[in-house]
Amino acid sequence: MLANTGQVIVRSHAGCCHVAWMDADGTLTYALEGSVFVTGAAIQWLRDGLGLLDHAGRARPCPVGG
Repeated sequence: MLANTGQVIVRSHAGCCHVAWMDADGTLTYALEGSVFVTGAAIQWLRDGLGLLDHAGRARPCPVGG
């Protein structure tokens, strides 16, 4: 998840990373990236919402193909 902060770098006090990109017209834009920080909520959703895990400890990293 990205939170667009426009042309201002916003330093996160919650540990979110900031990212930058350039639009086609050359405008530099910044955002805060928080997807890493929702991992716990995602595991809880897999467990409680979808019933795919019987407990959170069963979650494991997925292999990444190359």
